[in-house]
Amino acid sequence: MLGAQRSYFYWFGSGDKFVYFDNHLAVHFVDVRHGDCQIIQLPDGKIMVIDTGSERQWRRVNNYIQTRIKPRNNVIDYVIITHPHEDHNGGLSNLKSKYTVRNFIDYNVMYDGKEISTSSYRVIFHAIPECLIFVDTNEWSPIITLEYSNKVFIFTGDAGFPTENLFMQSEIAQSIFGEREEPLKTYLSVGHHGSANSSSIDFIAFVNPCYAVISVGTQFATLPNDALVQRLENNGIQVYSTRDTGDFVVLAYGDNDTHFYGFTNPINLTFLWVVLLLLVFFGCFIVWSKR
Repeated sequence: MLGAQRSYFYWFGSGDKFVYFDNHLAVHFVDVRHGDCQIIQLPDGKIMVIDTGSERQWRRVNNYIQTRIKPRNNVIDYVIITHPHEDHNGGLSNLKSKYTVRNFIDYNVMYDGKEISTSSYRVIFHAIPECLIFVDTNEWSPIITLEYSNKVFIFTGDAGFPTENLFMQSEIAQSIFGEREEPLKTYLSVGHHGSANSSSIDFIAFVNPCYAVISVGTQFATLPNDALVQRLENNGIQVYSTRDTGDFVVLAYGDNDTHFYGFTNPINLTFLWVVLLLLVFFGCFIVWSKR
């Protein structure tokens, strides 16, 4: 089904917008170079955006939303800003002017245990109020968990070791990652673009991810940090970075999931098809008129 739909959209020039299927979850890690932007299509059809990338990358984010997400009536149901850094919130004003945002949540109004949930998924904001005393505003980033079926997606913004430690101490986090009858398949969005002070050994052991995604560009040669990548790989974690793969998408349905990455939008061929049809029409008309 996926292959057929992609082929149809490619040849008929509507762009590569194959990802969303009703009652499934699609998590998009958008390649915004050095920055963060995750777009989540929830099983009930709602759309959640976590961070917007920088203002410089807005055109790329908007193109992604228009060609891959296609929000109904231009509505974004949830927009979440993790902390006040331009590479995370620079596109916010553009997004608000382009789309109808039903719920805006940022670091100033979050509280630990704030929850968005339905019968099929649960999103929890693990934001410890004491984080706001940190001088380093990276540590204001909440750790956000999205539970769906046997999967947990963890979004960390620019959180480092201090916020990770507070997260691990919280009762809510322990209830999610403690002993379970059914093993979790965990996806980790690595904090702070893969810096040395994110994803500690203890944190990795606590959340036990199967996959890790690093949102990073080429602006800083030291990112992602080699030691961080090594400690992820030493724990048997499959590591992806948007610098290497481009956009990375997880389509989750029930107990299964599929990964897609390295997308490029095909050339829009709609105009070409119209021209060809007109040429055929006029050719037939000329042949008919000469009879």
